[in-house]
Amino acid sequence: MEYKELNAHSIELEKVAEEMDTSIENGIAEKEAQKRLEKYGTNELQETGGVSAWQIFIGQFKDFLIYLLFFAIGISVIVGFYELSRGNEPSEFIDALVIFIILVVNAILGFYQEYKAERALESLKEMAPHYAKVIRGGQVKKIDVKNVVPGDLLKLDEGDKVAADARLIKAYSLYADEAILTGESQPVKKDLKLYDEKTILAERKNIVYSNTVITRGNGLAIVVRTGMKTEIGKIAEKIQEEEQEKSPFHKEIDRFGKLLGILILIICFIVFLVEF
Repeated sequence: MEYKELNAHSIELEKVAEEMDTSIENGIAEKEAQKRLEKYGTNELQETGGVSAWQIFIGQFKDFLIYLLFFAIGISVIVGFYELSRGNEPSEFIDALVIFIILVVNAILGFYQEYKAERALESLKEMAPHYAKVIRGGQVKKIDVKNVVPGDLLKLDEGDKVAADARLIKAYSLYADEAILTGESQPVKKDLKLYDEKTILAERKNIVYSNTVITRGNGLAIVVRTGMKTEIGKIAEKIQEEEQEKSPFHKEIDRFGKLLGILILIICFIVFLVEF
């Protein structure tokens, strides 16, 4: 069985069960579950790339004005030693130290902001449930959420966090808090109706989504997507892959900084020639 990218909200329940090769009454057998776990991998969010803390910190110094300030530090130190060799008390060392402290403080603040963004995946992982109730071989079992596989039957009760994206088989006064995905502040009442294939995610009321919370009622659902294939997994993937594009304001600041830096270098060169 290949991984099925089903529009499970728009097809009949029997067809979903057939495509997922599972039984609506008994679920899948334990041996079959182990096979699917090996084939599809664990039901958890994966890091697809990411940047280490050290790389984020070093990245704070990759800017033209920063290079210019490091150049100024170097010049200050050289002039300071020159003045020292002539028996004078140089102030250039203090200048260099002040500039260096400013650079370090700026890097720490920038690192803090970017590191928080990079740890967004960890925040999503922390929201995930630890255990799930599934029906395998006709028996209800409590298993580690990472061992949930496509075709499992999820037993849902009030207060449960949903372990994976799943198509509902039964729904008794079932409500789910889906704010993590849709931003909807009120719990959504779930049902077993069929919906058009193009129905937006927030309106697919016959589907429950990974990491959302059952706030009321109970139900039963067939798992159709796990891990990075779930809707929350897609968000995690985008968080890791999407490059942070600079705003027009930041682009203009960078352009102005380069022009200012070039102007400063030209003035310094002219002053140097005059002094020489």
